[in-house]
Amino acid sequence: MALAWVRFVPWALTLITCGLNIAAGHSLSAKVAHGTMPMLWVVFSEIGAHVYAVRIGAATAAAWKRSGSPDGCWRRCRRSRCGGA
Repeated sequence: MALAWVRFVPWALTLITCGLNIAAGHSLSAKVAHGTMPMLWVVFSEIGAHVYAVRIGAATAAAWKRSGSPDGCWRRCRRSRCGGA
C-alpha cells in the first residue's frame, strides 16, 4: 500500500478522543467505558479492512510478491504443511 501512513491517522485521532472521553468521565466505570468505545471502533474497522482485503485478494498478494514467483510460494506452502512447521 503506497499510503500506509494513512492508517495511522484514525488511530491518532482515536487516541485523542479516548483521552478527552476519559477526562470527561466522573467515575472509574465511566472513564473505562468512554475510553474503550472509540478503541473498539478502530479494532472493528481494522478487522473490516482485513476482511475486505482478503475478499479482493490484496492480503494474499504480499505472499506472492515475497516469494518472487507463484512456484516459490507453492513450494513454501508445501514445505510448511508437510514439514510440520
